[in-house]
Amino acid sequence: MDERLVVVVGYDGVELVDVACVTSGFAHANRQGALPPYRVVVATSLGRGIRCDSGLELGG
Repeated sequence: MDERLVVVVGYDGVELVDVACVTSGFAHANRQGALPPYRVVVATSLGRGIRCDSGLELGG
């Protein structure tokens, strides 16, 4: 089955809520049966991990 690709762009200093709200929304849509489903990825500069404004590191 096809997927709908959603790319969330992350960067150092991003607020975690800005990443979490978007990704959670699409995950919820998938749980409700979205067809075709969403595949959500976070993209960063050079594919490196990022540090959120709270200090939490994502990826890397």
